[in-house]
Amino acid sequence: MPEANESPRDLVLEVSHLSTVFESERGGIPAVRDVSFTIKPGQTLGLVGKSGCGKTVTGLSVLRLINPPGRITAEKIFFRSNNLAALSESEMRRVRGRGIAMIFQEPKSSLNPLMKIGSQMIEGMRVHLGLSRAAAWTRGLELLEEVGFPEPSRLMNAYPHQLSGGMRQRVLIAVALSCRPQLLIADEPTTSLDVTLQGRVLGLLHRLKEEHHLSILMISHDLGVIAQVADRVAVMHAGRTVEEGAVDEILLRAQHPATQELLVAAKDFYSDDPRAPRG
Repeated sequence: MPEANESPRDLVLEVSHLSTVFESERGGIPAVRDVSFTIKPGQTLGLVGKSGCGKTVTGLSVLRLINPPGRITAEKIFFRSNNLAALSESEMRRVRGRGIAMIFQEPKSSLNPLMKIGSQMIEGMRVHLGLSRAAAWTRGLELLEEVGFPEPSRLMNAYPHQLSGGMRQRVLIAVALSCRPQLLIADEPTTSLDVTLQGRVLGLLHRLKEEHHLSILMISHDLGVIAQVADRVAVMHAGRTVEEGAVDEILLRAQHPATQELLVAAKDFYSDDPRAPRG
């Protein structure tokens, strides 16, 4: 929720009392329960919790990507001055990619296996930015170079199956940045990567955030990952946010048992300070 002296106009995203329910023969099954949070310009909020706690559904609900039998209710989902809960589907399509971009969890399934990388790079830019094919292609080359590919023209002519998992993840980051979004939702962007590649991708996201003044909603089950990139942390458990605060506050003075469990798991995995950079 906004702080007492904080105007909604100072926020990139304000989510207030968001709930998402999936209807079934046995009645409604709540996946997200009365969740509220805010993100400021240039800020990274880490949304962390065990698998199945509702964090991915929260990210999808912000973008209204929940299909029936799912049902979203919220007091507010404000992106800048737009109430996303009140927009038509055609208006939401303009927000997706252009204002808010999302990196989905599995890079292999997020890229069309039948289309070359170049075609997938330029598609959104032509729709959202109105660029010609040539201009979009040039920007695609620049973005691929920016995310660390030394020969972007060769990559533009490759198919997804010809790339490693880390390469596909960097392509998805380039695609997400292609329409100059203000907010990036990154759903488990390092889950399928080894620790060395995790560090490189997290370092890349941090650098791009600083250079593009991005706001980021980082979704992860790994508090160690969140500790490396986030300014604030919101911990989810059983569909609710149970604890929220600055990164150091959460790491040093975790109050909720769910947070303490995540912290123990992160320390066990990293064997030292989970805030230490990797790779």
